[in-house]
Amino acid sequence: MGFESDSKGGTRNVTEYAADTIDDLVESPDPSTINRGVTADGKIGVWVDGAWSEISGGGSSGAGATGASGASGAAGSVGATGASAGQEGSHPYTVAAGAVTVDVTYPSVTVTNDADSAVAITLATAGASDGWAKLVKIYDYSAAAQTISWVNTENSAVNVPTTSNGSTTLPLSVVFGFNGGTSKWRCLGVA
Repeated sequence: MGFESDSKGGTRNVTEYAADTIDDLVESPDPSTINRGVTADGKIGVWVDGAWSEISGGGSSGAGATGASGASGAAGSVGATGASAGQEGSHPYTVAAGAVTVDVTYPSVTVTNDADSAVAITLATAGASDGWAKLVKIYDYSAAAQTISWVNTENSAVNVPTTSNGSTTLPLSVVFGFNGGTSKWRCLGVA
């Protein structure tokens, strides 16, 4: 267990769980704690609405299970629907001229560098809601690791990576949660 700053200047506990499958993440976390879990096969889950939800597919590529829909807005008008956890597939982005902007729409994205050069990744914030999760998988152009810079992100107990892993087949995977208090994507995990 560790600690993270919250949007009000205090701290809250961070509990990380490990299990063989998402179904094995059966603990009932404390709601005042940030809860995230990683399975043996690389799937990442978060505690959402009283249950563990998978937010990334591990192992071989393919479609994951569809997650629960987010909450509706206040009575009188319908609010934005939250991101679905474990949504099918991953939206692809290709770096152009060393930069890419990732839309808030997709909870899972792949970023492929188009050249052996540094890359700047901007995570858009307009329309994001507090607590939304995003998985960013980064593939290199070649086996050479490249410098990564991030825009609209912040560190937690986990820092955003500043170097890719130099692979065209094994992505650098980074999990973010949107922090409505700072309007930034908070780095929650790197694999």
